[in-house]
Amino acid sequence: MRDQDEHNYPDVVDFAHQIINMQSEIE
Repeated sequence: MRDQDEHNYPDVVDFAHQIINMQSEIE
């Protein structure tokens, strides 16, 4: 279970970066 958690974090961070990039492009 702990292994999955560690893999989930980078995924969420990557998702957040995509959103930030989108907002940056709009601005």
